[in-house]
Amino acid sequence: MLEMSASPGAAHNSDERRDPPRCLAGTRDLVLKKIMDWLQSGSDSKIMWMYGRGGAGKSAIAQTIAEMCSAKHLLAATFFWFRTAQGRNDETRVVTTLAYQLIQLIPEIRPLVETAIEKDSLLLSRPLEKQLEELIIKPLNKAVLKEDISFASHPRFIILDGLDECGTPSAQCRILRLLLSAVNDLKFPLCFLVASRPEKAIEEEFSGDLSLQTTFLSLDETYPSDTDIGVFLETKFKEITETHPRRGYFPPLWPSSSDLECLACQASGSFIFAHISKPGGRGRALPSAT
Repeated sequence: MLEMSASPGAAHNSDERRDPPRCLAGTRDLVLKKIMDWLQSGSDSKIMWMYGRGGAGKSAIAQTIAEMCSAKHLLAATFFWFRTAQGRNDETRVVTTLAYQLIQLIPEIRPLVETAIEKDSLLLSRPLEKQLEELIIKPLNKAVLKEDISFASHPRFIILDGLDECGTPSAQCRILRLLLSAVNDLKFPLCFLVASRPEKAIEEEFSGDLSLQTTFLSLDETYPSDTDIGVFLETKFKEITETHPRRGYFPPLWPSSSDLECLACQASGSFIFAHISKPGGRGRALPSAT
């Protein structure tokens, strides 16, 4: 029953998200290191909020971190919101989706979750707060008390990307309050990476009680992306000059260093602009054969 209430497309490795954005090798290295250092340091703060404007590369960073952590057996669950995708554009399936992923990687809690659903056949339609308690907090806590699981031997990292694309501002704040409850009540210490734009409601929620449990990571102020955008543009243009069927018609030294610098400057820190500015992107043509 649980899988029927989950959103499979929200996982980092779902077919619905095939070929998702990810960081180009050699870019965003400082940000990736910051996140991994926080995760592996045993920090008292169990939540990291990574925020930045649209186009700052938040989803690419979240995807890359998810793949890195999955390879290291650190990743417990993910949820990638997307405003136009049914099933992952609001809050209704987030708890069931995370619970479903958790029982795959922490199988010791599966019978506890299944028992909770059997005892309350309407549990999957209960308020999210009740779902969180019965499907995640209680099973993990019971398993810890019974010494069925250890902190060291199981993944504990959950990534929630695109929170600002989750329904309404009130729904986004509700998710954050759920995270605070989880951090406060769990004896099995899960860690959460939340990625979003710094929308007013989200920012206000993080400035309250959540601030005591949160490490803040600003992509706009602390980790500017101008240099990385330059690397991105240079790499993508190089791919075009080496593989495009019309590459024989390209002018020598195309594009020039000054052209690349100009594009990187115009991007103003936005990877979306950089992506659509390269040939083949929206509104950009390849050099003429004439």
